[in-house]
Amino acid sequence: MNDKGFFHIVEHHLDGVYNFAYRVGNDFERAEEQTREVFLRAYIGRDMLPDGERMSAWLMKIGVYVALRSLDGSARITFDFLDDTIRGDPTQVTPTDRLSDSERSLLLWELKQGCMTAVLNCLSLGERMAFVMVVMLDAKPAQAAMSLGITPAALKVRLSRAKKKIVDYLAPRCEHVHPMNPCRCPSRLGVALKKGFIQDVVSGTQVTLRKMSPEALKPSPPVRDVVALYQQLPAPRDLDDLRSRLKNELLSGEWDALAEESPQK
Repeated sequence: MNDKGFFHIVEHHLDGVYNFAYRVGNDFERAEEQTREVFLRAYIGRDMLPDGERMSAWLMKIGVYVALRSLDGSARITFDFLDDTIRGDPTQVTPTDRLSDSERSLLLWELKQGCMTAVLNCLSLGERMAFVMVVMLDAKPAQAAMSLGITPAALKVRLSRAKKKIVDYLAPRCEHVHPMNPCRCPSRLGVALKKGFIQDVVSGTQVTLRKMSPEALKPSPPVRDVVALYQQLPAPRDLDDLRSRLKNELLSGEWDALAEESPQK
């Protein structure tokens, strides 16, 4: 397979690999690094590329290895810490009246996205990887189990535990699950900005968050099925810059040089 042929694989699977890395690690920059490593490792071992549906499972298996190595020993968020960070202070501690409607909509979307991902990171690494793969990336259970290196029965247990913990936490709190729940994004926006839970990227009238369509920014109705709420989240970030960077590295021969140096060769 030539470099252009391999880049077609990168283009087809980039969103899924990055989404997995971000959701299980809750860090945009680290997710980019992990995504690059996954595709570089796949390129080095391209002689063993599987076909069809097995390709996604193969890349996810590399993603699991990279995540385990990268996140080994990393401090996990706890539900108590999440409550203290977002829900423990008086609301509106940071002025938000300077925001335009479009800026507020972007930041509220970012808060929803960040909170949902932070909840995932309160789970054990094994539980969150299983949940992200099956629920958010729609992987078939057999393929997810293979990628995780566990039995289908063990996957079922991890998924059950993950779903129960997420539902137990969000169902009585989140406005996106029930409109009468106490935690509402507009009232928590100032706290989130003050504590750095989401990045304050508003400078004057410029917002540098990822591009969102007007339809995506419209308030969505509550989703009483908490699992379905996660299934409806779009990809966390515009990946055009990462896609271009990976393409330039691949087609410039940089990856060939790294492949020659790799002990996997």
